Amino acid sequence: MYRFPITSAALLMLSATALAAQSGPPNKVEGIFTNAFASGFPRQIEDLSQSKLETNPAKGSVFAEYGNDDNTRNVQIRLFPLPEDGIDAVLLRDVQRYSDGSEIPVNTSETQSPQGEPMDCFTRRKGELGYTVCLAEIRGRAARLQMGAVVDPDADALPADIVERDQKLAGVFVDSIHEAPESAGAAEGDAPLFPADIPALDMSGADVRPQDTPFAKALPKELGDRSLKTISVSGPDTTYKAMYRDAEDTPTQIVIYTGEGGPLQDLAEFHEGELANILGSIQKTDTTTPDGLDMRCLHAVKVETLAANTCMAEVGLGLLEIQAVARIDEGVTDVPDDVINWAQESTGTLADAVAELN
Repeated sequence: MYRFPITSAALLMLSATALAAQSGPPNKVEGIFTNAFASGFPRQIEDLSQSKLETNPAKGSVFAEYGNDDNTRNVQIRLFPLPEDGIDAVLLRDVQRYSDGSEIPVNTSETQSPQGEPMDCFTRRKGELGYTVCLAEIRGRAARLQMGAVVDPDADALPADIVERDQKLAGVFVDSIHEAPESAGAAEGDAPLFPADIPALDMSGADVRPQDTPFAKALPKELGDRSLKTISVSGPDTTYKAMYRDAEDTPTQIVIYTGEGGPLQDLAEFHEGELANILGSIQKTDTTTPDGLDMRCLHAVKVETLAANTCMAEVGLGLLEIQAVARIDEGVTDVPDDVINWAQESTGTLADAVAELN
């Protein structure tokens, strides 16, 4: 079935809400741009293959995900600007956050990477999923590396050999990320990054780079006052996703769900459920794009000063959803007509760009 929850309106609105309250972390830290770190995330390591790599210069962050063929291991790595209270405070917050849901004691330990970079690690388990989590400071940024493995669901602690293996792997990643700016250069700026050595699946199943997929090539680089920032292609049922942001970091996100799944009505009902507890009412509209593609749209004010606009359509590749957040005046509880018109025009432009892909 389609994987609707991974791009829910709630998550997009949460991002926009945080940005409304702060200017956001810098793209350039210690003279190094965010994109310069991406080459430090290898395509393949041990039995793990990279399934996702996203850089977000506006937030100064990089996210990567890995898995193996039999789904017994997974890795998630996030690099982000170091908070003012330092890496120790990040560790403390993580331990407190994970302790409540862990079925084994969350104990910390100190170790280091093969090149001597300090790391703090802890373990946790939920059911048959055991995690070794390591934190490290890398050139003014924080790195959180979560190494997951299938373990005994009744174990009181993770097997020592798995913990040792995953800590060593975390250290290899830390060294690779730390060294990346030396080889990639630190002056790539804030343009969206599509690493040449990171493949994705195209529509026929062949290995291609994300920027070479028909999806990426069909997208406009600019969408009104918003610029294309990130593109990702993930599987196993291919999902295409791209993010646009304006100067205030207000997002527009386009997603195409491929594979077998339910009808457009299911997607519409999912998003309507996501818009619970709104300030006013949900405004539902059926419209067409400039090229005549039918779209179903939902508009609501879920958070003060932010309007959520989600438009959906059936396209050649599968189901299309486009979420466009707009800033509105304080005290407004229903999405104004001009915002609805803007959202439908903006999303319609994107929908037409990808409608004929197959």
